[in-house]
Amino acid sequence: MSATRASGIGVARNATAMANRDIDTRFGKVKTGSRRMMAQAIALTPLLPWREIWPSLTPVPTPPTAIELLRAQAIFAGLDQDELALVGDICREQRFVSGEHVFREGEIGDRLYLIVDGEVRVTRQIPGSGEEALAVLKPGSLFGEMAVLDHGPRSTDAIANRETTCLTILRSDFELLLQRNRDMAVAVLWAVVRLVSKRLRATNDSLQSFLAMSMF
Repeated sequence: MSATRASGIGVARNATAMANRDIDTRFGKVKTGSRRMMAQAIALTPLLPWREIWPSLTPVPTPPTAIELLRAQAIFAGLDQDELALVGDICREQRFVSGEHVFREGEIGDRLYLIVDGEVRVTRQIPGSGEEALAVLKPGSLFGEMAVLDHGPRSTDAIANRETTCLTILRSDFELLLQRNRDMAVAVLWAVVRLVSKRLRATNDSLQSFLAMSMF
């Protein structure tokens, strides 16, 4: 066997061995037939570094967990991992088709919503003008929490802009959880106070700007 041919065989074997090691690292146990095809496909691509073609084989990232989504919300900011897990235990999944109302203005709120996937349009009906869009909420957005906390009616409509998945927390479940965990209740209470204060300050700033503009 010539030295050149032997060298080529050695390179191919090294490439296949490299591919097999990375298959083990990324995917764990893979069937022999599938492993052979994957390794050969990589080894027989000499014009492209084999690591550069790997992203197409990378597993699709999983959606954020309930705890990850809850941790990002202002009203749960003061909770530790165990407390967030308790809140996660009372979350329920709810799906909406495009154009479906999540809730309507004037309804008594019995749950809050956290968007996992999709979009929700927040609107109000203006007499003589029709629907006015106030915001479009994206994944990770929490909404409907104020009506749950103060037992008041919904102040807006919420409509799914497309197929949407939400986590929901019923008011009765949330109140029972806080009654059983006083430290958690205090942390949530202070978080709500800070959130309401921030929103009032933003509203006050907007009113001052509006009044200033109306003088001209």
